[in-house]
Amino acid sequence: MNLREQIEKEITDKVMTKLASEKVELANIKELQSILKSLDSIDNKMLNLSNKFIDLKRELKAENDKYDTELEKALRSLNEFKNKAKELGLNANDVKQVKDLNDFVNYAQGTVKDINLITK
Repeated sequence: MNLREQIEKEITDKVMTKLASEKVELANIKELQSILKSLDSIDNKMLNLSNKFIDLKRELKAENDKYDTELEKALRSLNEFKNKAKELGLNANDVKQVKDLNDFVNYAQGTVKDINLITK
């Protein structure tokens, strides 16, 4: 190989190395753009879900407040019924519906407390 061919080969090798390096750099840039696009998409989805969660939490609190109010009404009705039964000399706890309602109110009050913890 003569000097000219040797110089051409060295120049060609250097150019090819430089081109390969630039391809790698371009590939890295494209990969970074792809990662950014993916992260942006996930961020938008999380923001959307977060807004839905806040709305659902607000709705849950409102329904829980209504539930609590209805439970208070049920307790007043139960107490009135028990007092009237007592005046008549009867035991209200012998009535199945009184026991069922009393059990349900006790259960539901626990639910109200749990929901209050969630919606703070």
